[in-house]
Amino acid sequence: NIGMQAAKGKYITFLDSDDFLDEFTLEKLMEKLTSDTDVLLFGYESYASESVPQSLHDHNNKHSNKGLSFFLNENKQTNFLELLTTKSITAMAQGKLYKLDFLRQHEIEFINGKYIHEDEGWLVKWSSCSPCILALELRLYKWRIRTNSIMANIRDSEDSRIESRAHKKIVIDDALDYLRLKDSKNYKVYLRLMKPKKSYKTIKYSILVVVSFGLIKSFRVKLTKYRTL
Repeated sequence: NIGMQAAKGKYITFLDSDDFLDEFTLEKLMEKLTSDTDVLLFGYESYASESVPQSLHDHNNKHSNKGLSFFLNENKQTNFLELLTTKSITAMAQGKLYKLDFLRQHEIEFINGKYIHEDEGWLVKWSSCSPCILALELRLYKWRIRTNSIMANIRDSEDSRIESRAHKKIVIDDALDYLRLKDSKNYKVYLRLMKPKKSYKTIKYSILVVVSFGLIKSFRVKLTKYRTL
């Protein structure tokens, strides 16, 4: 947020301290931009300065150009619901170039404080403002993969997973507050998207109940057993 307030150029992008951009990335992005572009998307590629499982690279690189193909050829002003559900743009704040006037006009900022999942709230905020989006299908952002990263610790530690869920709730509540103040229509859309879904365990348990106790009992279980955020 401090960087956005101090920035004097027309566009801004974000870079984690242990990542880097491919050579001539900014030149390539500027060549693609048009005056109508509010957000320019580009792909990422994982790298490691230590030995990490190949499966981590495969998983990350599989999604590196996720959602870009829809925006390759022209600026598209995208519907909020469509953007969050069908275009599958990654929540990462990185791998995107933003027009500063667009961010300032809509008062888009990250949640104050240090929270895991802050990018998810950021995505909700900027995507709710009907941005004109363009994409460059090149892997220009180099994302460092570490075995002791925050996200790796979340996968391996129950305490970290509990903290992660608490942070996510705070971040989503902040995004909902933004939508409620700025756009009541999109606030209602996002509330519908956030409805809890049944988990695999619930479905499996319901099937067992059908066999043991009958359809009515199973129906009640399905209504009451949900997965929380």
